[in-house]
Amino acid sequence: MLKFPGSAYGEITDIGTDVLIKSFPKYFNNPDGVFYDLGSGKGKLSMYIASNTPLKKVCGIELHTERCNESKVKSKNLKLNQLSFIESNFGDCDVSDATIVYTDNICMPKPILTELYQHLPKGCLVIATTKFLTGGPRGLWKKTDIIEKKYISKRSNWYIVK
Repeated sequence: MLKFPGSAYGEITDIGTDVLIKSFPKYFNNPDGVFYDLGSGKGKLSMYIASNTPLKKVCGIELHTERCNESKVKSKNLKLNQLSFIESNFGDCDVSDATIVYTDNICMPKPILTELYQHLPKGCLVIATTKFLTGGPRGLWKKTDIIEKKYISKRSNWYIVK
């Protein structure tokens, strides 16, 4: 798997996360669902998802030690058994059980994302903050409509179903 050494950082707001949950109820209201936040930073999104959905597994994957450690410390007080954080390059992690993947991919090279998405299971909902399919294989992805955006950034958000 290709490596992403990125150091950029940003967070989705709670309002934006609520929009995602409400926009994709089939995925977020699934007690058998598995959510991965690739580049989870300080874990805010993963903690919110674990606290506000019935998903059986919520996992944040973060490359930077300090951010990952902060998310682990903050999440201990929540006592959410379905929530975990992994300090790793997400390219080294097995996400083949995913039903939902979120990535703030504004700064990520497209080849890394293309390789990652090839390893996701059929039917997985992929939520990305910017379009990544330029030049990709046609017919592999179904792009949904852009939904109301509640992010700090003014960039477009794409919601893609494989």
